[in-house]
Amino acid sequence: MELQYAFDPDNEFVKKLEKAFEATQDLTIPLTLMAREWFKSNRSIFKLKGPGRYKDLSPKYKAFKESVIGQVYPILKFSGALEDSITNPKDPSAINFIINKNTLILGTKVPYAIYHQSNEPRSKMPYRPFLFVGVEQIAPQDIQQNRLKNWIKILDSYVSQKLEK
Repeated sequence: MELQYAFDPDNEFVKKLEKAFEATQDLTIPLTLMAREWFKSNRSIFKLKGPGRYKDLSPKYKAFKESVIGQVYPILKFSGALEDSITNPKDPSAINFIINKNTLILGTKVPYAIYHQSNEPRSKMPYRPFLFVGVEQIAPQDIQQNRLKNWIKILDSYVSQKLEK
């Protein structure tokens, strides 16, 4: 199952990407900066000391998690595999590719991640998305809340520097 994620309803970011690529023919530097920011800001999801905006764990699962790993929160952390894969670009399960100098692909190879991210009905695992770009963030941190704006600034700055040369 493959999950596609759209995050730019007004196409502002897409338009900026297209203009930046047209002007420079290589977005490797800004895409690298965006990826770095994405991995770094994802850390806030794993600093939550409560459920945040996620549906809380069931009392039974809370007790199980507490007994096995010694803590209930953050909700999405059990083994640390998901956390490592979306906060550390060098993790073997991290997806972090730049293709053709103009396409950035970010994500995780952790097999159970799709069940958190997908809103398909299931009996035991509530919808708890973790791949974010914009204002839909779970963790209350400005760097995540303004991610799309930050990426636009990165593009604008890069194009300005390239055109000045």
